[in-house]
Amino acid sequence: MGSVKTAISVEEGLFEQINDVAHALSIPRSRLFVVAVKEYLDRHESQWMMDRLKEAYSDGGDKEEVERMMPLQQEVAEREKW
Repeated sequence: MGSVKTAISVEEGLFEQINDVAHALSIPRSRLFVVAVKEYLDRHESQWMMDRLKEAYSDGGDKEEVERMMPLQQEVAEREKW
């Protein structure tokens, strides 16, 4: 997959922090942005999944089924990076 260039605006203090971290990690700023956005999306994908599961069961559903699924949902939530 190819790359796409983009321009963003950030506050000066945040920009300085970005420069410091990129320098400390010996990576370009653009790579730091990519890593940070991927991490953010991965972390929130788990939350979105849990929200969809909760919505699917929000009608109360079958009590037995809900009781069976809750430990599985908890296990998945504990395994995921938050």
